[in-house]
Amino acid sequence: MRQKDVAELLGVNVWTVGNWEKGVCGPQIEHWPRVIEFLGRDPFRKPRSLGEHILREMRARGLSYKAFAKEIGMSPKTLAKIAKDEYGVIDPRVRFACHALCRKYEIQKI
Repeated sequence: MRQKDVAELLGVNVWTVGNWEKGVCGPQIEHWPRVIEFLGRDPFRKPRSLGEHILREMRARGLSYKAFAKEIGMSPKTLAKIAKDEYGVIDPRVRFACHALCRKYEIQKI
């Protein structure tokens, strides 16, 4: 496919696609749902931690920390720290995020 065709499918300009291909920058969070759909899969490895699960769900929905935190009822700052795996697994904030994520998105086990 030509860059022009990919850009049109993803709703970005051709320069953006070129920059992604060259590694100058990557897709912004709001573009990830269309990128994942275009590729037919999430190009990142299977999540191994709660933080990686959070980042995968954010990418899949194209949501910022602020928007995602609001959806699961948590502060964006706390969510960002959990996404970076800065808290221990027994921390109540981590348990809250895990339960909220599982309930909201019907994830069986993290």
